[in-house]
Amino acid sequence: MSKTKVAIMLVSPGKAGVESVVYNIFKHFKSEQVELYLICSSEIAPYYSEVIDSEKCLILGTFFNKPYNKYLQWASRYWKHKFKSDEKKLNRWAQKALKFIYKHKITCMHANLVWDYKMASSIKEIRPDLTYINTMHGTLALDPTDDYFPFFPRPTIIKMLSNVDLFISACQYFIDLLQLRQVPLRKTVLIPNGIDENLTHNYLSDTENKVVKLCFMGGGRPHQKGGDILIYALKLLIDQHKLSNFKLHIFGNVPAQSKERELANDLKLNAHIEWRGFIEPPKHLIGMEESDIFVLPSRHEGVANTLMEAIGMGMPIVATKVGGTPEVIVNEVNGLLCFPDAHDLAEKLAILIKDASLREKMSHANQAIRSRYTWTEICKHYEKAYINL
Repeated sequence: MSKTKVAIMLVSPGKAGVESVVYNIFKHFKSEQVELYLICSSEIAPYYSEVIDSEKCLILGTFFNKPYNKYLQWASRYWKHKFKSDEKKLNRWAQKALKFIYKHKITCMHANLVWDYKMASSIKEIRPDLTYINTMHGTLALDPTDDYFPFFPRPTIIKMLSNVDLFISACQYFIDLLQLRQVPLRKTVLIPNGIDENLTHNYLSDTENKVVKLCFMGGGRPHQKGGDILIYALKLLIDQHKLSNFKLHIFGNVPAQSKERELANDLKLNAHIEWRGFIEPPKHLIGMEESDIFVLPSRHEGVANTLMEAIGMGMPIVATKVGGTPEVIVNEVNGLLCFPDAHDLAEKLAILIKDASLREKMSHANQAIRSRYTWTEICKHYEKAYINL
């Protein structure tokens, strides 16, 4: 019996959440019926060298070369906008990818980021017989409340999504956004993000006098991640809830001139905050492991990889009820949900900081559900989706 051949596409500037998902698919995917290939940009290619054979990988070239000089950066942005050089490069890469698809008799393209969407959509127009799978990892400005600009204007994004054969999403929230924008939904399937089976978190219930460590992954888009909401909440913990036995560890590249750092200075909160900086995955897990509560105060979110990692490590969680988060966090069972509001967040944090037994109960609840999210199990869902095209 011939195998279904799938080319996973990924044009990416470097390691982050989406890239980790793709890495784990290659690492844990085992099938007698499906064979995986990779089409990617040079920036991310080294990350996958140990999980895929070189003959099954097409490296397209460099896409995100950014000048160090700010004036050259401005000139580069102007040039790319005026002459649409990036779009032209993606069109050339689509032709290059199409030759690779012909050569290996690949029948399915699986795009993961907006630049891949552009290539896959273009290839689909040339080869309608190829199956185009799209995984939604972000809102792509389809959410009216999200001001994020995903490289292409919204009408272009919607056009690139209009010839998708199968949408894969970690949450119903993204599917709802597609329906809101009247994108044709020929077929959809929900596949959660996975958890590394080797994740551990030795949660210990300590005395009430313990300094409770809060973990926040604040890189990427700071406004979206709600870092300012969390810092306001810390001030309310001190002033209104009369709590001081906590320490917030912020991971991620938060510049010295950022709104979050300015706020922390103005509110005199730096004694309660450690700015840990960017830590390349998977080393960030060490910081999570030494924390007591995982905090996700996002204004917009799908299902964050770090949220799934927190579940896998058996951490009690406080998160905002936005996007796909309520699809994996059951309020008062394996975490506490709040609105993206500093007062509500402070109230929920105060509950967990004061109640070590509740933290332990939620830790056990997350440990109990982690087996359904292991990458071994998640890859079975991907195999089924590929086979049933």
